[in-house]
Amino acid sequence: MSLMARAVRSPWIVLFIVLLALALRVAMTSVFVGLGSPPKGEAGGLDVIDYEGFAWRMVDGQGYVLPSGVATARRSPGTSFSLVPIYFLFGHSYLAAHLWFCLLSSLTCGATIWLAGMATSREAAVLAGLWLAMYPGHAYMSMHFFSEVPFALALVLACATTCRLFQRGGLLCAIVAGALWGAASLIRPNTLAVLPVGLVWFALLPSCRTVANFRRLAIVVAVAAITVLPWVLRNAVVMGKPTIATVVGGYTFWGANNELVLSDPELRGLWVFGPSLVDEHPLVGDEVARESMAWRYGLYFIRTHLDDMPGLIAARLRRLVSPFEATANRPVYYSFGVAWLLTSPFVAYGMILVSRDRRLAAVVLLTPILSTIATAVVFYGSIRFRDSVAPLLLVFAATALVKALRGVEVFVQARRASASRRI
Repeated sequence: MSLMARAVRSPWIVLFIVLLALALRVAMTSVFVGLGSPPKGEAGGLDVIDYEGFAWRMVDGQGYVLPSGVATARRSPGTSFSLVPIYFLFGHSYLAAHLWFCLLSSLTCGATIWLAGMATSREAAVLAGLWLAMYPGHAYMSMHFFSEVPFALALVLACATTCRLFQRGGLLCAIVAGALWGAASLIRPNTLAVLPVGLVWFALLPSCRTVANFRRLAIVVAVAAITVLPWVLRNAVVMGKPTIATVVGGYTFWGANNELVLSDPELRGLWVFGPSLVDEHPLVGDEVARESMAWRYGLYFIRTHLDDMPGLIAARLRRLVSPFEATANRPVYYSFGVAWLLTSPFVAYGMILVSRDRRLAAVVLLTPILSTIATAVVFYGSIRFRDSVAPLLLVFAATALVKALRGVEVFVQARRASASRRI
């Protein structure tokens, strides 16, 4: 521990971790995907193809439209927005886009150190950043155009500025925190669940329930709403509905709440969408009308299968916390699984430690995690959901590991002292 204590005091340690993460991610992308390769649907599904395509079409002057030129709101726009500056500067360069995503993922490691420094010790903060740099679930996402890459950075920065806000106050900090929460919501709309979860914390914990904290929270919420508002208004005018996205709403909800996922053990807890659903429940009309019908189908399924819902929700939660998820990619299967098996015990213990010592910081960290759990309950479970909040989980894990290492160090020193006295 003494060596670690000396290392973490170095002003260069954060830069070293960021550069290490960047080197690992660039190397992985180069070897397994190709730095100049287009998005691969077999690895990331239609999500990554859509995100990249929307970004280029916006830069190309077509707007947020499908390849056919039809306006859409099928995906939340934040991931595509994150690619727009790169395509604006470098043209339709997959090389630049891949390097940019590798950089965003690497910067998240540095941001995690900043966040963890407000929630735990300096040693644990540095360890959390290093752990994230090498964590397979986080590094893998940078090889593709997954929303988890810009989302993780926005989320960590939002949590960090919120922690700083509760520690020191300040209007500027509240505005920045609100803008970052809004950006995270534009990337992954399930972030909106942070608000009700956060309000529950404030209602239950007297230490949080202060006039100053409610005033700060009100500013954060207002700025977040202002950040999201232009896109919602765009969809109200262009699509006829004030929404962030359609596919991640009704389509996903119905895809996770239907007879097929209930009856098939291999699908239970996941979501599915395709002819098998649409043949029996037709979707007609424009994009918004079809989404509304999907919501109705999903709600009807829940009303008529209330007795089955506890088991279905349990299956979703199992998939959220499971170390393994079905994939033909064996290295991914085992590396993700082993990493989570080694990490999860430290996460659980670290939650106890941080909640005991830094109550407000623990609330900030736990709120997005609980929101992710709520998302799985309503929609479906996936290790992708868990890995989207991996930086927060690893702050807890690093706290627990440092505590354990300190305990080992004290034990060894005691044994040495005892041996010296016997001599």
